[in-house]
Amino acid sequence: LTQRELGSMFFSPIAYFVLLGFVVAGWFGYVDFINRLSDPRSNNIEPIVRNYVIDLVPVLAIIFIVPAITMRLLSEEQRSGTIEVLLTAPVDEYTIVLSKFFAGFVMYLVVWAPFGLYLLALPLSGAPAFDYRPLISFFVGLCVTGAAFISMGLFFSSLSKNQIISGVLTFAGMLGLFIVAINRERIFGQNPASPWYQVLMHISYLD
Repeated sequence: LTQRELGSMFFSPIAYFVLLGFVVAGWFGYVDFINRLSDPRSNNIEPIVRNYVIDLVPVLAIIFIVPAITMRLLSEEQRSGTIEVLLTAPVDEYTIVLSKFFAGFVMYLVVWAPFGLYLLALPLSGAPAFDYRPLISFFVGLCVTGAAFISMGLFFSSLSKNQIISGVLTFAGMLGLFIVAINRERIFGQNPASPWYQVLMHISYLD
């Protein structure tokens, strides 16, 4: 079922538009990252990849990418009427939901691949090496947060037959998680002693 869902993604133009959008976003982020590295006034402290992965460009891109990946997972099945065929097949509902989840999650990881490929240009061009090991930690963090994002999108996709409605709800959820990080410092400043500051910090996926 997961293979079937992945195949349906790549047989439609959605997967290619999502990949193209993230490649372009990654290119902008990479150019900005290189400009900061080459600036003699910048103080590049390890891990410098934090300023590459957790930056405005990839953060904004992922807010749009997750709804695009998940909005059709269950909405399209309900709209086309194939959900009844799935539910009457000799598989239980858990299998169906997990197959949709894993397909969206694999697609989410594939979309992030260009960000890693761009970094290969640094050692290939003979640039001074930096510590790549933090990338492993970032990858683990991307997997965990990505699983949460895909789960949220899959949930909203189950609520409506309309893909647009599912996408808008997922986008609102992603945007809400992003706004939490901004409003936390705007309301409480840099006061980590505040209990609400701690609550919002745990809600914010950027932290």
